[in-house]
Amino acid sequence: MLATLESEPVTDQLITADLLSQEKARTYLRSIFTTAMFLAQQGMSFRGDEHDNGNFIKLLLLRSKDINGLENWLQRSKSFTSWAIQNEILQIVSHMILRRMMSKIREAKYFSIIVDETSDVSISEQVSISIRIVNELFEPEEYFLGLYETASTTGDSLVSLILDALQRFNLPLGDIRGQCFDGAAKWLANTKEFNPES
Repeated sequence: MLATLESEPVTDQLITADLLSQEKARTYLRSIFTTAMFLAQQGMSFRGDEHDNGNFIKLLLLRSKDINGLENWLQRSKSFTSWAIQNEILQIVSHMILRRMMSKIREAKYFSIIVDETSDVSISEQVSISIRIVNELFEPEEYFLGLYETASTTGDSLVSLILDALQRFNLPLGDIRGQCFDGAAKWLANTKEFNPES
């Protein structure tokens, strides 16, 4: 074994060592992503306070007992566990989920739109938008597209917000087969975008 290492050119040895290092880093990054995805799926908080590392770091330290070298890598690469990276991971995962949902919605072609308005704890008006489809087994499926902040809940501003969301997701108005607006129905009932007859 030693003889073969000595006969191997230095550049090849460096490339091999670099590839091994990349593979280990990929394994550690994958564990960071899967940890973030687990916490998000469970609806658990990521960060603690100044005296507590929070669930994200504690779970990674627990996983490091099964993933050889993870704890040392985390000590050297603290930026990979920062709040900014956690937020970026969640954003990447949410975009991936949205792309999968859009693929299913486009496959079904026709859909219903569900819009509801609410206030959050800071008394900011928010509008939730969901899409309902029927899959190939004729079973209904609902997909939450997101919460959108709005300055006003007038019919015009809600219509503008809904049209913007549909355009952003490339969902044509012509494919809507059902509407559920709850409290917004009285404002949207007379808009030509959602009622071509009016």
